[in-house]
Amino acid sequence: MRPLGRLIQYSLRQRLMLLLICVLTVVTSAVTALEPWPLKILVDHALGNIRIHDLLRSSLEDLSLSPTPATLIGAAAVASFGLLILRSARSCGLLPLPLNQVAVAAKVCLKN
Repeated sequence: MRPLGRLIQYSLRQRLMLLLICVLTVVTSAVTALEPWPLKILVDHALGNIRIHDLLRSSLEDLSLSPTPATLIGAAAVASFGLLILRSARSCGLLPLPLNQVAVAAKVCLKN
């Protein structure tokens, strides 16, 4: 069998793992894209004079919090900490890293 055929067969058997890779890639990209957001809230709304977006205001009100500068500073700190935990969990290996497993398996398939 040709090496490409082996790789295709392997990828079909591992389609759930490949789906997990895609999901983790999207989650990682989303966390990375959200990293500057708490700082924006802090600078623009808590320390600056820019009007608070309606979505942020309603989210705070849903939590029974008033959108004061102190509350916004606390919300920015909590959001930053949450994103830090997600990023650390991903980089420390607490979240699965199936891409490495797939890469090694592909090399083995192509060698044989």
